Amino acid sequence: MKLLYFIKDILRPLYNKLFRYYIGDVIVLHRVVDGEQSKATKNKLLEIQKNELVQLINQYRNDGYEFVSLDVFMKEKNRLFTNKRIATITFDDGYRDNYAIAYPLLKELKAPFSVFISIDIIEQKAALWWYVLEDILWSQKEIILDGKTYTINTDEEKNDVFDIVHAKLSGLDTKDTVSWFKKNGVDWDTINTKYIKSICMTWSELQAIAKDSLCTVGSHTLTHARLPLQSTDVRINELKQSKSILEERLNCNVHFITYPYGACSAEVESDVRKIGYAAGFLSRGGSVRKDQNRYRITRTKWNQ
Repeated sequence: MKLLYFIKDILRPLYNKLFRYYIGDVIVLHRVVDGEQSKATKNKLLEIQKNELVQLINQYRNDGYEFVSLDVFMKEKNRLFTNKRIATITFDDGYRDNYAIAYPLLKELKAPFSVFISIDIIEQKAALWWYVLEDILWSQKEIILDGKTYTINTDEEKNDVFDIVHAKLSGLDTKDTVSWFKKNGVDWDTINTKYIKSICMTWSELQAIAKDSLCTVGSHTLTHARLPLQSTDVRINELKQSKSILEERLNCNVHFITYPYGACSAEVESDVRKIGYAAGFLSRGGSVRKDQNRYRITRTKWNQ
C-alpha cells in the first residue's frame, strides 16, 4: 500500500499536467468604467475599473494563463490531454462601455473576449430596473415603498433599502417589475429612458466590435428573462429569437448562451440543446472542470 501511494505521489504532477482537471477560468464581467462608479453596492459589483481590468489580465498572464477565444476554450476543455492554463473574458447584457472602453483596451492587450447580448438592451427598450432603483433612492432622503416609509439619509440606509427591493424584484418578470415601480409612484419611463440612452450599446457599436476576430458574440436572451420561470413557449422564443436576430443582424453564427441571473433548469438545458447552442454558461461557480456539462459551464467573478 505504501508503495502504491509513493507511485501516485511521483506520478501526480505528470497526471495533473496531462489530464488537467481544472482547465481555466471563464471570467464574467458586465461593465468597464473609467472613473466614477455606481452608488449602490450591488450595481458597483457589476463594474470593473479600466485599470483593474489591466491588472486582472496581467495577473492571469503572470500566473501562466493564456487568454483564448471562447471557441478555443471549449475545444481545450474537450481534449483528453491538455497542459495549458487558459482563460477567457465574457461580458453580459450589452453595455456601451464594452464597446467604448473595454474593446480598445482588450485589442491593445490582444485579449480575446465575448459579449453576450440581451436583445432588448441592444434595441434600447430594456427595463434597467436596478439603475432606476439606485436613481430614486440616491435622489431622496425619505421614500415610501409598498406603503412603508423609509428614512434614507446615508449610503448605508440607501443600500439596505436597495437590497430589500432588489431581492423582491429579482424574482419577478419584467412586466411585473415595471408595474411595481409605477404603482409606487416612480416616473419609470423618464428615468429608465435616461439610462437606456446613456449606457446601452447600439447595433452599430455591436456590429463594429463583432467584425473583429478577437470578439465572439453570444446570446443573453431577448428580454433578460429568468428562464426557469417562463412558460415553455416564452422560454423557447427567448432562446430561439435572440439567436436568430443576432445571426441575421451580425452575419455570424451564435453558438453560446449565458443564462440571465445564472438561472438554469433541466427544461432550460433541454431547450438550449434542441435549439442548437453548443454550450451554456452560468454566472458563478469558479474554474471550469473538464468533466462539466457543457450546458452548465461555470464562470469566475473577478471580484469574488
